[in-house]
Amino acid sequence: MKPTTSLVFYVMLILVLTILLHTFAERIQVYQVTLQPQNPFLILISPPVFDLNVNVTVLKGRSHILYISTNQTQVITSFILPPFSLIEVVPDGVAYNVTLSFRSNRASTVYYGAFTYSPASDYPNYKAYRTGDGYFVPFSGVTVPPGNFSVSFLLNFLQTNSTSQQGIFGSFLPMIPKTVIFALISVVGTYVEAFILVNAYFKNKENELSFQSKLLIFATVIGYLFLLYWSYSKFLAS
Repeated sequence: MKPTTSLVFYVMLILVLTILLHTFAERIQVYQVTLQPQNPFLILISPPVFDLNVNVTVLKGRSHILYISTNQTQVITSFILPPFSLIEVVPDGVAYNVTLSFRSNRASTVYYGAFTYSPASDYPNYKAYRTGDGYFVPFSGVTVPPGNFSVSFLLNFLQTNSTSQQGIFGSFLPMIPKTVIFALISVVGTYVEAFILVNAYFKNKENELSFQSKLLIFATVIGYLFLLYWSYSKFLAS
C-alpha cells in the first residue's frame, strides 16, 4: 500500500469511527431546576422511550417517592396526549439529583416541570394545565435525537412552611386501586368470618361450643364489622 493511500485510509477510518462514536455514544445534558417547597417534580417524554432507568440521589433531605410509567396510556393532562413516559419525584427534602437514561428509536421530547395545587401563586410566570385536582406546570422541554441519551436534573426546593403534596399519581389515579383494596379486604374478611360462623353453628348443634368460644366468636363479628367500616372510610369515603 502506497504512503498516500495509507494516509487516506487512516483518515477515513478515523472519520468513520468518530461518526460511529457520536452516533452510538450516550449523550448527557444537565439542567438546574428550582421548585416551590414539596412540589412534586414531573418529567414527561413523548413519544415513549425504551430501557428507561431513573436514579434519584438525595443531596439534602430525608427521602423521596419515585413513580415511573414507561408507557402512560391514560390522559392525565391536556398538555400532552398519550402514550408517553412519565417520571414523578415527590420530595421530602430540599436538594436532589435526578438522572434518567433511555433509548429512543426516533426523536423524543423531554418536558419537565412541577405538580402543584396553586399554580398562580407558586409559578405565576408559567402556564398551568389541569391534572385531576392539581396542575402540571411545564418549565421547558428538550428534543433529543434517536439513540441513547441521559438527562440529569439538579433540583432545589425552596424552604418555606408548606403542606405536603400528594403528586399527580396520588391525586389522579388512586380511585381504582383503592376500590380494589376495599373489595379485597371485604371479600377476605367475609370469607374468614363466614367460615368461623359456619364452624361455630355445627359445633353448637353438637353441644361442643363453650361460653368462652361464643364470646370469642362475638368478638370476631364485632372486629369484622369494624374492619368493613374502617376500610370503607379509609379507601372509599375519603
